[in-house]
This record gives sequence, C-alpha cells and structure tokens, in this order.
Amino acid sequence: MLRQFLLIKRICELPSLTEPGAWRASSSERLAPVDAKALKRPGPEIVSPAIPLFFIGRDHDGFWIARDADGETGGLFLFRKSAVRFANESARARGWESGATMSVPQPFELDIENRGNALINILRSAKRLGLRLWSGAKHFASTIGRRARQRRQEQERDFYRQIDEYRRAHGLRPIDRDEWRSWIYQALEERLR
Repeated sequence: MLRQFLLIKRICELPSLTEPGAWRASSSERLAPVDAKALKRPGPEIVSPAIPLFFIGRDHDGFWIARDADGETGGLFLFRKSAVRFANESARARGWESGATMSVPQPFELDIENRGNALINILRSAKRLGLRLWSGAKHFASTIGRRARQRRQEQERDFYRQIDEYRRAHGLRPIDRDEWRSWIYQALEERLR
C-alpha cells in the first residue's frame, strides 16, 4: 500500500508528459491545448502498466476531465475532487483500491464518451450563452452610460446658458462655472444643516 502511495505521489509531481518545459510557463501564459490521444502513459519504471492511470485536467471551457490513460473510460466534472473520485471508483471497479492520477496542465478535450456528470453539456451551453449575454450586457451598459453622460453634459450646458441669459437680462456680473458650483454646494450644505 505504501509503495502504491509513493508511486502515485511521484507521478503527481511529474511535469507535463506532452511538452517538455511547458510546465515552466508562468501562470499568465496560456498553455496550448493538447490532443487527448497525445497523452501517453509513463514508462513501467515510473508506474506499473497494471495500475489504472487517469489523466486529470481541464477542457477549454474550464470543466474538469478524468480520462483513463488507455482511453477506456473518462468523464467531465464540475469539480476536481469529483474527477479524482471518478478515477478512484473506476480503479476500484478493476480491483484496485485506488488508481494513479496525473495532472495535465494543458487543456485537453475528452475524446471518449462522457461517463461523468451528465449535466456538464447543459452547463457548458449555459456558460457560453451567459458569456454571450454578458458581453452584450457590457456593450449595452457602456452605451447607456455614454448616453447618460452626454445627457448630463447637455443639461449642464443648458443650465449655464440659462444662467448667462438671466445674468445679461438683469445686468449682473459674469459668473464662472467654478464659482457657481461652489455657491450651489454651499447652499446645499446650509440646507442640510
């Protein structure tokens, strides 16, 4: 049991199997997606071919994937913990207490039937729809904000134009905008007291 644990621990600490040096990329750099078929089981000196090995990673939508290294079974999940649980349950079905898991830093797609969370396809569609709606809402909000700003500027220009007309009609000295604003703020403060 301890030997299996040490092997699993050693596998989890391995860098990416698909691209040497890709694991060194900073988190701000996006890693190029890999084909699930390009994921290879490490040699027998690292993990015995008899031990079920599962690759755990994310797809391009950010959902978790657990895929058997032999391509026999796999599934999509919302949480990483669920993907690891699926891998362990699949290993138990083969007579092992737990299977080996290997994290894949690059996104990859599940190329076999999804035997994980059946709601992921619905969630994926909802996420994509939500992103489309959100981008439309951001555009709509920026348009509304721009129009509101233009309306405020028009109202302010009309206000100062009316003040200027009143001043001329009553022979008053010119008032600059900053002086008028400070007078309004003083009047509001007095009212609030």
